[in-house]
Amino acid sequence: MKAAIIGCGQIGQRHAHNFARLGYDVATWDAIADRCTASYASEACDGASLAIIATPPDIHCIGALQVYEWGVPWILIEKPLNAGPLFEVKTLSKMLDKRMVFVGYCLRFALATCRLLQADLGHVRYFEATYCGPIDARQTWLKTCHPAFEYSHILDLILQLWGMPDEIESIADADGLVAVCGWNSGLRGTLRMDYGPIIDTRLRIFGDVPCEWRRESIIGLGDDETVEDPRAYLLHEAQELHALITGTIPKSDKLCTLDEAIRVVEFAERLLA
Repeated sequence: MKAAIIGCGQIGQRHAHNFARLGYDVATWDAIADRCTASYASEACDGASLAIIATPPDIHCIGALQVYEWGVPWILIEKPLNAGPLFEVKTLSKMLDKRMVFVGYCLRFALATCRLLQADLGHVRYFEATYCGPIDARQTWLKTCHPAFEYSHILDLILQLWGMPDEIESIADADGLVAVCGWNSGLRGTLRMDYGPIIDTRLRIFGDVPCEWRRESIIGLGDDETVEDPRAYLLHEAQELHALITGTIPKSDKLCTLDEAIRVVEFAERLLA
């Protein structure tokens, strides 16, 4: 089987490594010619069973449409689905086979996330969510991508737990936002996302079963702490997609669907409105 990686930055290289480990013939394309194996994106996609769109987010949608038109049946689009107008992702949804297109919210496969989503939290009254970190060592294009999109793993987690907020009050600038979210059930939560100097990624939940989620750990739920290899979930996402492609599993409950990723974009846009 062949996997085409479109975009060979840090994330694209990780995907290339993971699918090579799974036995795929990996072909790569990037705008920087000396870090890829194919001269053209169409060449990389020729005969591929799967394409990974790992370009900057402003061309995620057009990249997905291109590989679909070239006949690649399975597509994984890196998150965020886009960082621009919502109509782009809704147009994408109408044109692709949504059963075979997923979006790379890899933190769904982190052990801490799985434990949290499987837990009976009882009545939750309040939460504090934070997803912050510097971008100095990352690609320059991130400076034009708001944290609401780049750090949208936390939005995806909130949507999985409680759905879309009914009310949002937020203050945002180019570097971040703070918000208060409310649900008709009475649940309230605060959210902070920014490109500040301190790495801080957590979700504190206050209710019948208080706990704190982080990417590599979860405190509460009957255990003091559960820790895993911080990179393991990156391979688990590739393994799940491979199992789906090969028919080993009939469906996936963890991979982020196109519709779910569109909801994340909607959430981000409401926070920035």
